[in-house]
Amino acid sequence: MNKKLTGIYRAIVTDNSCFKTTGKIKTKISCFNNNHVEYDLVNGYSSEEYQKQVNQDRLTLIFMPFGGGYNYGMFKLPEVNSIGLVQFIDGNPKAPIWLGSYCPSVNDISGSLIENSIPSDSLENNNSAFYTETNANSFSFNMEDEKSFIIKTKETSIDDLSDPSTMNWKESDVNNTFILNKEKALLNHNVNEDEDYYLKINNDEISINYSGDDNSKSIKVTDDSISVSSAAGNLSFSAKLSGNTLTINTSDSSGIKTIDSTISQTPSKLTLKAGDSSIIAKRTSTGGDEISVTAPIIRLSADNIIMGNTGYSLVACPNKNMAITLEDGTMLSSLSSIEV
Repeated sequence: MNKKLTGIYRAIVTDNSCFKTTGKIKTKISCFNNNHVEYDLVNGYSSEEYQKQVNQDRLTLIFMPFGGGYNYGMFKLPEVNSIGLVQFIDGNPKAPIWLGSYCPSVNDISGSLIENSIPSDSLENNNSAFYTETNANSFSFNMEDEKSFIIKTKETSIDDLSDPSTMNWKESDVNNTFILNKEKALLNHNVNEDEDYYLKINNDEISINYSGDDNSKSIKVTDDSISVSSAAGNLSFSAKLSGNTLTINTSDSSGIKTIDSTISQTPSKLTLKAGDSSIIAKRTSTGGDEISVTAPIIRLSADNIIMGNTGYSLVACPNKNMAITLEDGTMLSSLSSIEV
């Protein structure tokens, strides 16, 4: 083909791995393929046939809309299986340049829409290309109301020609996602299927989370609290500062019944709690200090147990007579029933 090509032609990206060595990608261009370009490389391409055809595809420059001088500029390397438009510099058939991609639609014979390839992954699951959704049947590309600006990384490749799914953008894993709208900013990073990190900032909360296998860690800041939590297997830990109260909790759910312990602290009160037992040290409303001990069983073990701070203090010793007067006047006496 020696004549000049002055139009804009459909093309599909068949290889982008050669960009680092050539500065170009390989494309299958409609004008060299009887004005036809197969949209979906995933279907109907054997590894042998694909390798044969990709060797014949055209090395194509990439249009750089911003900048484009030595060592600077901005562009997006198109993924394998992207469909878009190619033009020829000065009409030269040997100088194709990739202008950009678009979202093709699939129609039946009558022209009715069967499938629209506008990205439609779930926003809440962080699997979205740049798109905004207004309702189930329409899409809009403006940044108003509850619509979102989304940046994400996915990749398609021909690394494994025996597995066509590597060319399927929709099925490939999301590695990084940034979502920004009037409600929140979310940065998400998936290391693999089992590990996930994210930073989320919305109207009333900042959260940093990690989850992987049986481990999870999080930091959360809200209008009235700061909390830190960590869990590994059946054991979990959390600390929360809300108002003037600091609460620390550990929990073990490995048994039939969950076992947990809690420390709660304010400037005037300290509470230690484990199961049904608790110790509370606090400043009373009258300005005095007191300690309360509550438990199904209270056990004191010591060489000497001293109650009181005057010369008439009660001293309880092993194997000695003991008498205790309770607040209600009840007398307790013992000869040798104190365990030491």
